[in-house]
Amino acid sequence: MRIALVHRDLHAVTRGGIGTLYRALAPRLRAAGCEVTLITQHSPRPLELQGTRVITLPRTEDMERHRQAVTEALASLAPDIAEASSWEAETLHYARLPPGARAPVVVRGDLSAVTMRAGLPLVTAERELVHAADAVLAVSGFAAADLASAYAIPRPVVTANGADRDRFRPGPVTEPAGGHRITLAPDATAATSEPLPGGALPPPWTDPGRGRKRLIWVGKTTPMKGWDRLERITRDLAGTAHVTVLLGHAPALSRITLTGTEDNVTILQDLPERDMPGFYRAADWLLSTSRWEGFGLAIAEALACGTPALLPAGLGTAPELLAAGGGRTYRDADDLRAILNASRPTAGTLPPRSTGTPRPPPPCAPTRRCAREGRRRSRCASSSSAPSTRAAACRPTSTPSRPGWTTTASRPAGPGPPRSPTTRPGRSSGPRTAWPAPPAPWPARPTRMGAYVTENLNYLSH
Repeated sequence: MRIALVHRDLHAVTRGGIGTLYRALAPRLRAAGCEVTLITQHSPRPLELQGTRVITLPRTEDMERHRQAVTEALASLAPDIAEASSWEAETLHYARLPPGARAPVVVRGDLSAVTMRAGLPLVTAERELVHAADAVLAVSGFAAADLASAYAIPRPVVTANGADRDRFRPGPVTEPAGGHRITLAPDATAATSEPLPGGALPPPWTDPGRGRKRLIWVGKTTPMKGWDRLERITRDLAGTAHVTVLLGHAPALSRITLTGTEDNVTILQDLPERDMPGFYRAADWLLSTSRWEGFGLAIAEALACGTPALLPAGLGTAPELLAAGGGRTYRDADDLRAILNASRPTAGTLPPRSTGTPRPPPPCAPTRRCAREGRRRSRCASSSSAPSTRAAACRPTSTPSRPGWTTTASRPAGPGPPRSPTTRPGRSSGPRTAWPAPPAPWPARPTRMGAYVTENLNYLSH
């Protein structure tokens, strides 16, 4: 099976929920025998994944132009499944093609553009995409209800982002191998920057002194992440807690007065992925100030590492993330102070996955590709009125170069350990269970889509 994952902000360093998910999902699908291609835009820190092709489109903020470029890339690639986030509706133009001229389209929904208070163009594009898609997934139960309410669609299948338990688990605190300690300018860029681990390490790896708790905060300077709330809380808790901010790259969408020069605040940036588990484990608590979260990946990762979380009482995903305990909700700074001054916090706990037993994705069926390609070409050849987009979808499996595109492919990776076609190894100690029947090739879309939704994408669910 050939799978295309589309997101215009896939970078080697910068973190973000959907970007982190796709970077983790690609090698899992590849290990199952699938061919995975990532389609993104140009980045100063280009992403490279072993055995995964990356198609890099020109960087642009013109979404109509970008959506057309995505459509051309997908038409030339001719995948079996094309998946993208609902945010910014990157696959909208592709989803508009007739079903015979495109692959099934999967949309992974976070919070709706309506809830995010985005502009009318984003709301309109997202509404059209979720109605045109062949399957809509949601990253949490809260996100599923939000999308269904905002766009009058059936409640999406919930496939939680989850956390990679092979990496994010309780363990020793390790020192960082990279990253930068910065001070923040009013435009949310780094006014000063010094590399880690040069010199003495800051909290949370070291004790901030005076009995203060070590809090960590992960996010960007946006209203969604509650940057304005964070600034107030750091002032109110100056004598109670030291807050280490791991800041993503983003424009200043909130007023910036917190700079990292304060006695109880440290701001970090570009911490490598391999250092994230040690960063979470070093803290006493993870603090969230978010107004909305579709899922809350940093919260889930901290809980999986055994670090409890402090979440706003009004955060929609809080009940799901704290279903197994492992954290508290708070109303204001006074509430936070009382929690922090109470007894030692219990260990963070990530809730078990809500549906089924965790298991790896199934082996893909690349041998069906030839038969499907033959049928697709014959359908196109028999139709003299077929549009050029349909002809593009019938091209051979190689991806030609286009002006402005760059394509990278790292060393080929093996297909992973051999598996029986009739049994599947589970992560639990229970008996091996039989595979469902192999998904039917195109155009029997529901079976193929069902296999992708229930197996390939569910591997990260907690």
